[in-house]
Amino acid sequence: AIFGAMLTAGLTTNLATQFAAQAAAQQGTVATTLKTISERIRSGAAGGSQDRNAAPQSPEQIRATFATLRQNVTRAIERGDSAAIAAIQKDPTLPAEAKKRLATVPAGGVAAGVTAGFNQVYAAIAGAVNSGNPAQVAAVAANPQLPAPLRQRLAQLPPQALQNPQARTQILAGIKQGLDAAAAAAAQQAQQQALTAALQGVNDGEQIALASARATKVAFAETIASIYRSSILVALLAFLATLLMPNLRMPTRQQGERLAPVHVEA
Repeated sequence: AIFGAMLTAGLTTNLATQFAAQAAAQQGTVATTLKTISERIRSGAAGGSQDRNAAPQSPEQIRATFATLRQNVTRAIERGDSAAIAAIQKDPTLPAEAKKRLATVPAGGVAAGVTAGFNQVYAAIAGAVNSGNPAQVAAVAANPQLPAPLRQRLAQLPPQALQNPQARTQILAGIKQGLDAAAAAAAQQAQQQALTAALQGVNDGEQIALASARATKVAFAETIASIYRSSILVALLAFLATLLMPNLRMPTRQQGERLAPVHVEA
């Protein structure tokens, strides 16, 4: 029981110390997260859903886990791969917020979703222009989500042009050309931004997991070493105590000698 208490107290102290040491060696989100873990351990608030009886992963296993996660995140963002998205939702290393964002990636990926949005914009513009109704065109032009140059162009369309089918075709061809070019650039930019942010999160998670594994390993080793040192000290004190005991000799008798009878009261 004593050594169990020593193990618990020593491990708590050493874990807090080692997580703080790992935080000091890192930067940004990784450092902040490790520092928070250290403070929670020191205050006794650590715990959560982690299984303390589970064997800790080795650095090689951690790297393999995050390499797979990195591949799934890339496939989800670039292609909207349903299998990759499903695997991400089951991954215990990602925060719930990140899983929620990746769950909404459309089929075809982030770029396809952006392109679909531009196609919807063009469909709404084409419907208004082909109606020949200036009021419908004005309503579309009032949409604040449209780029300002496009809104201005729609607002300045002459009513006479809306009544001419050939003019409407020319107007829509120019608008579509501009939207297609903007869609390609926006799709590429959105995909790259989403991929960069997601992979940065995965990389930070990997660094946190590796640092946590190192902190746990060192803390456990130092705790066990401390217990052994205490045990050796206790054994040494016990040995010294035996040296201080008086050197008493057991009573003996010579050969043929009888021991004195023991007096017994009647």
